[in-house]
Amino acid sequence: MLAHRNERKLYKRTCAATQQPIISIYSPDKPYRVYSQNFRWSDARDPFEYGRDFDFSKTFTENFNILFQQVPKLALHGHVSNENSDYVNYFVESKDSYCSYA
Repeated sequence: MLAHRNERKLYKRTCAATQQPIISIYSPDKPYRVYSQNFRWSDARDPFEYGRDFDFSKTFTENFNILFQQVPKLALHGHVSNENSDYVNYFVESKDSYCSYA
């Protein structure tokens, strides 16, 4: 469940929405749909597409896991306002950084 905390390894993937190559913290063998930052923060996606009704026949954890699997993941975290810094993770407002993490 802590796959979203991968801070050190980067993988080549394909954006689930645009089919463009991206760099991600999620390895290709993970079942998650992964979006590029540009698509994830754009208005082109529909956040209601993965909305689900709560299934009272399942536990909260089971419902949460189903939702967690359905919601697209962000390829890299903290990629906001970075300039010329394509290979950074958990960085915000950096400039000309390369392979920098947290």
